[in-house]
Amino acid sequence: MTMQEFNTLEKDKLHRYLLKNGVFLDSYETDEFYIVLFKLDNCFVEVCFDVHCTKIIQSKIFKPQRKSYHI
Repeated sequence: MTMQEFNTLEKDKLHRYLLKNGVFLDSYETDEFYIVLFKLDNCFVEVCFDVHCTKIIQSKIFKPQRKSYHI
């Protein structure tokens, strides 16, 4: 699935697809938000929840930036 296809899914279908096909990588919590990072195909997806009501606030899909490092 491409990033464009992912972004056009309805919110419920988007999150079901992510839970079924994504790989959990990490999560962290602030005073207001719980943020979960998944790997999906060749992209990453960040899902932000409100910690007070466990409501999904936002989902963001992005590709990693490739940089060359010279040592």
